[in-house]
Amino acid sequence: MKKFKIFDVWISALLILASLLIAIFGKSFAFIIGYFIVGGWQIISMLVHIYNTNWISQPNVSRKIYCWVTALSLLSFPIGGYIILLLIAPLMAFFYTYICYEETYKKMKRPLDDLR
Repeated sequence: MKKFKIFDVWISALLILASLLIAIFGKSFAFIIGYFIVGGWQIISMLVHIYNTNWISQPNVSRKIYCWVTALSLLSFPIGGYIILLLIAPLMAFFYTYICYEETYKKMKRPLDDLR
């Protein structure tokens, strides 16, 4: 459980970094690849978290908000929501990575970890 969450945080951060490098050094529309790679990974991660609700001891409001925004964005995609998603997707990627980081390294810490 905790290993998946650690893996999730680091893979997400590495994919965001790789997408930034693709956007900087790639051709004109190469940055779109990053949207699908990072977004695909985060949707898979989000679905794993939804189906394994016992991982979190207390409900996380930020994760619920992110799930609703993602669901609404994906549902509005066919009717032109892709333009909005194109603008907010990078912010959502950083926000989701922060949520995962906070859950993994702050909320799941053992009480005696602070004494080291």
